[in-house]
Amino acid sequence: MTKENFDVIPEFTKNKNGVTIKKCCASCALHDLYDFEGPRRKCKPKGKIVDKSDCCGKWVISDFINNIKLSR
Repeated sequence: MTKENFDVIPEFTKNKNGVTIKKCCASCALHDLYDFEGPRRKCKPKGKIVDKSDCCGKWVISDFINNIKLSR
């Protein structure tokens, strides 16, 4: 992990069901898995391999993440 990762303040949003979601590559619709069980993703807009916790300005919530509900 590089030093600049510590300087980034994470952003959060709510999905359509009111669940708090962290904006990051792992919750974005614009990524492909690179490591199926690891921390890396392929960012389609950047065209490179990134960490699942990275986030760029083109973040869009994925359908899977947008449909998460809290169980009560």
